[in-house]
Amino acid sequence: MEKFLEFCQSRYQDELEQRLTLSNIICWGIFILSWHSLYKLKSPSLICALNQINVKYITDLDAGIIPMLTISELAISILFTASILWLSKKISAGLFYLFTLKGDFGKLIIDITNKFNSNTSPDLLEKNALPHLEKNQKKLRRSRSLSTIALALSACALLNLSFNLENLTLTFLGLLFFIVNTWRSFHFFIEEVLPYFIAAKYTTGEISDIYDSYNASC
Repeated sequence: MEKFLEFCQSRYQDELEQRLTLSNIICWGIFILSWHSLYKLKSPSLICALNQINVKYITDLDAGIIPMLTISELAISILFTASILWLSKKISAGLFYLFTLKGDFGKLIIDITNKFNSNTSPDLLEKNALPHLEKNQKKLRRSRSLSTIALALSACALLNLSFNLENLTLTFLGLLFFIVNTWRSFHFFIEEVLPYFIAAKYTTGEISDIYDSYNASC
């Protein structure tokens, strides 16, 4: 069973791996906007700052926010974005480990996969599974991106260390969304991603040891 859980966790870690994506750029943009608002405009909260800045000022590449960045501010913004991505991945991996501690975790995966296998010809397993796998992987990545953006927003709300009601509320809501959406992503991964991955690999015999490991633990 331990090997089976390691396999599931490894697959989830693979799903968390992301290169440069739109969500990374959005997280970077949120930090730049927050830094400018809280430290240069001296806004008491991020929400107030958003009411003071127009869209043209954000997108203007000649006299907007981005051209006004110093080298040190640019470096800090990149470091912040990398830290948020790392933190999001680590927290998600930790929560996923807690999820695997549920007593019915292994049985859930096996039951779903066996149901898929029993309703599909062995010769068509891989052909039928791969389109569903690719589609669901994209959905999972979009969900993960939203969680990462929410985490970045939570962190940015407290950049100026002003713990007023607006900033604390925004931080709380961002963290709440991150946790709830991450938990929902776990269920989606288990029910809509992992079974298709197992089904596709099972046709080539690559996953037989996982089944043997699970059956031996029962």
